[in-house]
Amino acid sequence: MKHCKYCNIDVDTSNDFCPLCFNHLEEVNSSYEQFYTPRLKNETADRKKHFITKLFLFLTICSIVICFFINFLTDFKIKWFLVVTFGIIYVWVLVAHTIMSTQSAFKKIFLQLISIIALLYFTEQVAEPHDWLLQYVYPSISFTVVAVICLILFIDKNRNDKILGFATIILLMGIGSLLFIIFKLSPFVLLNFINCILCGLTIIGILIFGNHAIKQELSKKLHL
Repeated sequence: MKHCKYCNIDVDTSNDFCPLCFNHLEEVNSSYEQFYTPRLKNETADRKKHFITKLFLFLTICSIVICFFINFLTDFKIKWFLVVTFGIIYVWVLVAHTIMSTQSAFKKIFLQLISIIALLYFTEQVAEPHDWLLQYVYPSISFTVVAVICLILFIDKNRNDKILGFATIILLMGIGSLLFIIFKLSPFVLLNFINCILCGLTIIGILIFGNHAIKQELSKKLHL
């Protein structure tokens, strides 16, 4: 028999922690049983988590507001507060949706791409010159994403569940570079041209080696 000094009950258990408050139990010499209703989750930890989330949300709002007024009162022609704002938002996405989330790898990578590109876009609007995102950074990000996806598909045993989503991401990255070339949005097209070729070859490789897995995933998604 063990005793919890916080709940003031005796618990007949071999565990070292109270099933109610999750604090450490003390050994007692007693032969009677104390009945209780066990809790399925740590409500104290949940309250702390919600408090910390609200605290950081409040600090985030304060930081954005302060940066806005400083930017407004100094030189509002260069709106650098947008970079700070999207930088903070990206940190929220990184921690909440990527690190601590149980979302699928496709959703994590896709949202990371959108967040990074948005952050870099506003950084480009503030920085000088304004022509480096589409020419150099976007294709470089695409190279990295393709390499990471190929590595995951190579080592992950559950690759069949991810292959369709990863192929979609690679296809979208390649289409992005193709649109930049077609509409002449970037004067320097070499890296985007290489990205189109890389994404195209990767898609062909996925179709050749993962044809059966893609068919299965399409059947699940479309209920065929």
